[in-house]
Amino acid sequence: MFNSVVRLTGRSDEKELKGLTEDILAELRQRKAELEASDRKGVFVYRVMLAHVFAFLRAQGDERRIGFLRKILLIHPSHYMQLPQDDAGKD
Repeated sequence: MFNSVVRLTGRSDEKELKGLTEDILAELRQRKAELEASDRKGVFVYRVMLAHVFAFLRAQGDERRIGFLRKILLIHPSHYMQLPQDDAGKD
């Protein structure tokens, strides 16, 4: 999970990235029943991770990285999470 967060964010601050990873794991623990009920657990985890990464990047004002990720991800993140209106459809 940590390595994925590092690659997705493009950041190198270990403390910051560990905090983000812990937030993702905390949400997965909170949603344990939903995760266990999912027939596509990997997609569920990926969706949660992307939501956190995009929220983190948005809070950092890193729209360039968000645009980059939208172009390279195999499955467009808008399929997995609610994006603010102003971000919908931007590439």
